[in-house]
Parts: sequence; structure tokens; C-alpha cells
Amino acid sequence: MTMPRAAALLLATTLLASPAMAADATPEQARALEGDLRGWMAGLLGAAIDVGTRPIEVTPAGEALSVRIPAPAMIAALGLVEPGLAVTLKARKMDGGRWALDDLRLPSPLKLMMPGESTGAEKTTLLNWSIDSQDFHAIFDPSFATTSSFDTIWRGYRTVATNQTTLITRSSGHTVLQPADKGRINLISESNGEQLDASIEVPGAPPFTYKATAVRSSGKIANLSPDNLAALVRSLTSLAGLKDTKAQGSAPTEEQRKLARTAVLALRDLFASMDASTSFEGMSVSGMGQSATLKKASFGVNLGTPEGKLSLGTSIALNDFASAAIPPGILRDYMPRSIVLKPRVGGFPSEDATRLLLKLIDTDPADMAPVQADALAVLAANPVEIAIDELTIDLGRASIEANGSIEVTSPTEITGEAEISLKGLDALIRRANSDAELKQFAPVLIFLKGIGKKDGEAYTWSINYEGGKFSVNDTDMSEMAGMLK
Repeated sequence: MTMPRAAALLLATTLLASPAMAADATPEQARALEGDLRGWMAGLLGAAIDVGTRPIEVTPAGEALSVRIPAPAMIAALGLVEPGLAVTLKARKMDGGRWALDDLRLPSPLKLMMPGESTGAEKTTLLNWSIDSQDFHAIFDPSFATTSSFDTIWRGYRTVATNQTTLITRSSGHTVLQPADKGRINLISESNGEQLDASIEVPGAPPFTYKATAVRSSGKIANLSPDNLAALVRSLTSLAGLKDTKAQGSAPTEEQRKLARTAVLALRDLFASMDASTSFEGMSVSGMGQSATLKKASFGVNLGTPEGKLSLGTSIALNDFASAAIPPGILRDYMPRSIVLKPRVGGFPSEDATRLLLKLIDTDPADMAPVQADALAVLAANPVEIAIDELTIDLGRASIEANGSIEVTSPTEITGEAEISLKGLDALIRRANSDAELKQFAPVLIFLKGIGKKDGEAYTWSINYEGGKFSVNDTDMSEMAGMLK
């Protein structure tokens, strides 16, 4: 979710029990909503965080209410931003308890400065950003009984940080909150950016630049619990606001432990799964006198608890890489055209992870041995799996496919297996025997062919590691592996 949609959602979830409005909003209705919002923020952030007397200012604006969110007092006091910073929007009550939200405006231009006392005439600026135009519309149901939607369009989004400048010509976003079981919601979001143009200053050299014709992102959080999200935010902000007066290395206070337990329990059942992906299309990069192009670069992440066990997976895909800097010959002929990599880690039971975290919170730093023993016992019964579900490399005249995994049952006990397939090995060997650049690799390639299994146009190698023994295609290679150490 991008910043405007996230800001709108955070505010929108506070619009709960305000009075119904007539044709024109009244000062009394504005004061009532402002009081509700102040109470909601105080409850969400906890007693350790002072929200101030007017953390949100609401005034009548025709049939709508004008909402202004000033910069938090702590940020203003530190001098992180210039005075008067605020986010504004219009809120109008609709039938069925829903709200129409319009005209969200993030501060632009915005300057983020170094906190603390200035050593010169002006503080150091960490970031400047600006947005030429902002367009925002939303329909929000605070009961989550019907679908809510949030739509934004930015034009001319610029950021200037230390030695780096970024411009996105146009960015649009669409987010929906769909009702799910038992008061939960599915959050689905997508955004599309056009013409990304960025540069990084390099001392003593021309700037490094990268561009993309399009940037596309999507994400889904399934079965998100608004109640658990509020509990998590409240406990973490309260924990951060506590004054830490204990000596380093001493046991946490009971209040700290209570808040930490609340955070762990809220996180345990926060959502069922999360998936997110981002892709850059039509990329070009240049720097140090060289340049390259990439048709598409994609990145993804997924998090969940299939069969009650934690699982975190990522994915990377690079397509159609090209560069005039790579000279003709063996390097260009076998340059990767595309790469797909999908690593994953998982296997630890989520309930055991929660139980161990709670046990860790309640254990003094000097008494960690039982917690460590408990964790090792869970690991022995439920090995952690580290896997590569897919590795595909297109080399033009050859291609590689691989997958594999290792299981960790203790810090010293590891087993693993993998499958590797290579097409084009015979042609590569012939090239190595006649090409001076590859001749030194010819014996290795011939050895790999000798221990490989022919499978159509490909050679395959099944690799296994167990009990300290390493084998390839059922041939024990342990002694050779030891010689290579």
C-alpha cells in the first residue's frame, strides 16, 4: 500500500461513531467527531504517548467535514519538519454508516531535516519531496460489512535526498478492503507508476542513472484482523514510549513484559497470509561509462503459515538483459538472457514460535539455557527447511534448471538434496576445446558430463548430502569433496 492510501486508511478507521450530518455540517458535529478521533488515537497509541489536546482538527465545510492532521508535537519539537506541516482531507457521512473521503493532501513540498541542534545557519536536509498534483477518492465502511475502496493519482512525484534524485511522472493506486470471516478483512492493493527516472551522484564521476517506463506493484493480506492490528500498534507504541531506567543487561520490568506479550499474541493471529510483488519494465541503467538494458525485473515475497508452520518465500526474475559493454565472443554468447530464482525458508511451527517468544519474554537474561534447550527440541522434531524451489537460467546457447533443499535439525545436523539439469553441455564442451578463453574449463565440463545422466537434450545431476556423506547420481563423492576443502 502506498503512502496516500495508507494514510487514508489509518484516518478512515477512526471514523466510527460520529453523529449523522444534515445538509450542512455544523460546528457541534465537528467537535463531536474531533473528540471521537482524539479518544480513538489515545486508546490506540496508549497512555505513554501524549496525543495532545487537538491531534486532529475538524471543522465544517459545507456538507462535509474538513479534517486536518498536524505534525505530531514530538516531530515538530525536534525540528524534523518545518512548522505548520499537516495532512488534510474532506469527510462526508453517507447512508449505512459509510464515509466518502476526498481531497486528501499530503504536504508538498516537504523538507525532512536532521534532528537536534543545528551546527550551522541551517540544519542538514535529509530529504525534499514534492507532488505536482494529488487526486484522492474513497468510500469507507468502518464496520467492514461492505467493501471499501481507495483510489489515488499522483503526478510529478519528486524526491531529492543526499546525492540521489527520483522522479515518477504519474502514479495511480487502487486499494480495496473486502469483508472476510468473523470481522476480518482482505486487503488488496495495486499501483502503477509511469516513467521512473532516477540518478545517484558519484564523486569524481558522471552520475549513475536508472530509468523504467513502468513500475507496477500489487499485494494482498488475507484475513487481516483490525482488532489485532490495533492491539499491536498500541502495545508497540506504548513500549517505545516507556522510559528505560534499568541497567543494561538486567531483566525487563513487568510493564515491559506485559506489553511485549500483548504484541506477540496480536502478531500471532494478525493475518493468514501476505503476498506482494513489484516489477520494473523497460529498464535502462548507465554509469562509469557503461550502460545496460533490462526488459523486466520482478521481485516478490510471500509469508504465511501453511499447515501451521511459518513459511517465507521470495522470488526474483530478470528478463532480456543486454549491454554493449560485453564484447563479442564467449561472454556475449553465454550471457544470461533471463534468470528466475525462488528461495524459501520455513518449517518451524507457528504455535511453538509464539510459545517460545512468550517464554523468552518471561525469562531473565541470566536464565536462557532452558529456553535454548526448548527451541532445540522443537527444531529436532520440526526441521527448518531452506529451499530453492526454482532456479532457471537461460544462457542463450545453454540453459540451467535447478531446485533443492536442506533440512536443519540442529546446529550440527544438516541433510539436503538437489536436482540440476543442463542443456547444451555437449556444444559447450566443443566450444571449450576450441576456444582459448574456455580451454582451462574443458576438463571440468568433461568430468561433469561423465558423472551426469543423459535425459533427452539435458544432463542431470541428483545431489544428496546425509550423515556426512555427499553423493552425485548415487556415486559417493565424499572423499573428493573433502579434498576440495
